[in-house]
Amino acid sequence: MRRGSEAFRRSLDRRRKEDEARRLRDVVPELVDLELDVREARVGMPGHEVHHKRVVVVSRAPALFEFACADRACEGGGHDMTDLVLGHLGRGEARFSGTHRCEGRARETACEYELCFEARAIYRARPLSARGA
Repeated sequence: MRRGSEAFRRSLDRRRKEDEARRLRDVVPELVDLELDVREARVGMPGHEVHHKRVVVVSRAPALFEFACADRACEGGGHDMTDLVLGHLGRGEARFSGTHRCEGRARETACEYELCFEARAIYRARPLSARGA
């Protein structure tokens, strides 16, 4: 990645945001383990899918769930799933999923990429006194 490139600038911006974000362990203290299975594809174009698994290191991860758009031609796009993911984690849900359409522009039109994820979370058992019993 060249230092003057747009990709390099975006990478620096992403790292800055991650460094400034609250830590996931502070936002959801009961969370022990989190994995996200992510699939991103251009809407209506099967076969152009990008799959990956994100294993979140809860002890040091930022409470930030942003994904770059998989379309290299996309400008200004991406997927900010932070509010959605933190909402599910805050409710203590062990399995949840979500979808987000990229908000950028590619090839002089709205970006056609959509991100779908399935999450699996494990939580530490809370003492009975913390459960309202």
